[in-house]
Amino acid sequence: MGVAQLLASPFGATATPNYPVTATAHSLGATRSLHLPAACALLPLLLLASGLRPVTALPAVALAAIVAHNGLDLLADTLSDAWVRLPPTHFSLVLLHVATTASVGMAPAVLLGVLLTAALFVLEYSAHSGVLQTATSSLERSSVARPAEDARLLDAVGASALVVHLFGVLYFGSCASLVEVVDEHLRRLGGCLHDGEQLELGYLVLDFAQCPAVDATSVSALFEAASLCPAARLLVAGANSTCLAAP
Repeated sequence: MGVAQLLASPFGATATPNYPVTATAHSLGATRSLHLPAACALLPLLLLASGLRPVTALPAVALAAIVAHNGLDLLADTLSDAWVRLPPTHFSLVLLHVATTASVGMAPAVLLGVLLTAALFVLEYSAHSGVLQTATSSLERSSVARPAEDARLLDAVGASALVVHLFGVLYFGSCASLVEVVDEHLRRLGGCLHDGEQLELGYLVLDFAQCPAVDATSVSALFEAASLCPAARLLVAGANSTCLAAP
């Protein structure tokens, strides 16, 4: 098909009737033989010699019927194949793309498809990265042996140290949950008192042990989470060289 179109283009002809011929013969139940390939090979030569005169000689109604039949057949085959291969969410994007193309045009449909695909990527990928779990020093402690007095102090003010375990490749979509976690913990601290004083968040520990990489877009979200508690010390643990090199 590509070679036929390349040969036909200098003469102002087109080789696109090859597909209607093939599709029509297939829909009519034609079996494998040399007749159909021969017809497809001779058609570009005919168009090279005579231009579009053979096509214009056909009645407009007949030509429109052939084009409509083959177009609907191709659309049905494409949609049925997409229904089998794609999940429902992706299949709905295919339907939306077809409807937008038919009603508005190809360019708006492509632009809409790119935007929806990017949004779908953010939603799906955020489930595979972000905040794994959170804890405080009241519940999560090191194996260092401490005196009983220090243990009681950790029980009393352990909520002032928030430990956030992160996982996956972090980017702006997955790091949004970190801001929500820090904000929620700060609201809970609002009702905690120690020796009659309001308990403040003193340490924010970010555990990157299960993060292979950090996207540059996630850095702003990390700083936004730290800005919610400016008095707290920000500690980074378990970060590899790739994470530390993120701009």
